[in-house]
Amino acid sequence: MRYVTRLIAISLCLLGMSPSLYAWGPKGHRIVALIAESQLTDAAKQGIRDLLDTETDPRVTSLPDAAIWPDLIKGDRPETKPWHFVDILITGRNQPNNVYDQLRDCADGNCIIPKIDEFRAILKDQQASMSARLEALKFITHFIGDLHQPLHCADNHDKGGNDVKTKFFGKTMNLHSLWDSGIIDHAGLDEGTFASELLDHIDAAKIPSIQAGTVVDWANASHALAKRHSYKLPRGSQPFLLGQAYYNANADTVDEQLTKAGLRLARILNESFPAVRTTNR
Repeated sequence: MRYVTRLIAISLCLLGMSPSLYAWGPKGHRIVALIAESQLTDAAKQGIRDLLDTETDPRVTSLPDAAIWPDLIKGDRPETKPWHFVDILITGRNQPNNVYDQLRDCADGNCIIPKIDEFRAILKDQQASMSARLEALKFITHFIGDLHQPLHCADNHDKGGNDVKTKFFGKTMNLHSLWDSGIIDHAGLDEGTFASELLDHIDAAKIPSIQAGTVVDWANASHALAKRHSYKLPRGSQPFLLGQAYYNANADTVDEQLTKAGLRLARILNESFPAVRTTNR
């Protein structure tokens, strides 16, 4: 995907950006939520609104706000930090990609894939408390975004790229931060415009096939992208000097992953709220 308005914005934006502490960065997570919102059923919209109406955190008043909440509470709830990723080891370049193996990669169930399943079950449970379902909504909305950032599903003995030093258009950041926010920020678009650009280029006929599959399928696809794209770095020593060539090679992948995350999040949210709504307060 390469859009005229985006290219104009790129030519006007500053080349530098600050590394993000968040997966996809707040902008990326909000883009995913905005795409999902465009695909929600009326029942899902109402069910989400009912849950958000019970929120006591003033930082969360909308689904895009909910999408960044799990990063905001990491300091207060450090036990949640491992829930944001799964370390599927990158294999040699000439070997087949590894795929997720729970016994090897997440034996304690304390990583993103089983946590999505856990919170998905809570969100669908009409007998669960509103507070439990609200928290499940926030974690699911965030974790589906995380799952589609390739370096949240891959590791090369470098903490998912966190130990790989780069200079992206002259700005120092690690490889993980570059994928969290560097590529997105370089487009120079605000989150609403970015989401609108992506939505305008979705082929409606392809939405069912994009939404198909399991959380494990999506994680394995993200892992493969990490090997094929994220870790395709120039020869030499760190920091790797990355600029327009790396951006051009990977911006479309970021666009596609944000779009897929939004559409798949919509599927999960739509499945979580029945057409005939019941509430327990």
